[in-house]
Amino acid sequence: LLDGVVVYNPSHLFGFFSTFNPDALKNVLLMKGTFPARYGDRLSSVLDVTNLDGNRNDFSLKTSLDLISAGATLEGPVGESGSWMISGRRTYQEVLNSPLFDHIVDDMFSTRTGTFSASPAPPGGGSRGAFGAPRFGSGRFNFGTTTSSFDQTYNFYDLNFKANWDASRADVFSLSGYLGKDVLD
Repeated sequence: LLDGVVVYNPSHLFGFFSTFNPDALKNVLLMKGTFPARYGDRLSSVLDVTNLDGNRNDFSLKTSLDLISAGATLEGPVGESGSWMISGRRTYQEVLNSPLFDHIVDDMFSTRTGTFSASPAPPGGGSRGAFGAPRFGSGRFNFGTTTSSFDQTYNFYDLNFKANWDASRADVFSLSGYLGKDVLD
């Protein structure tokens, strides 16, 4: 769950990266097994993720850069009674075009083809069985690998946002959202 909403596919790049941007998170709660009834009819576990509420005092900007992605989180107040947060992250693998990434994708999408050929019969017909057919074990398998023939460019992006407004001491209105996409050509 992300801010109480079910996320059905919470990963990027075949499961190697999480959909949840670490710079936009306030709280992560993992419940394995027994959990409260408010989570409905879940079968095994619940991962309940909460986005940042936003800074209620000052504007702030946080940036991040790692080997495969870059991101920024901007947050600030809305008058005296609210806050907002927006956070984005994007990979730049297509710029680097890493040989390791190309090798991983080639291995994932390659096909193995094989042929079977019978060994020639030795003089005297010793390896032939009944009716002239080759005996079991006299054949040979030859395997070859054909790699993918497409240029592997991949990227993904995430955008999280959240706005809060305190209508009173007991009532808080909150609007949050997520937008993301994987691009694999």
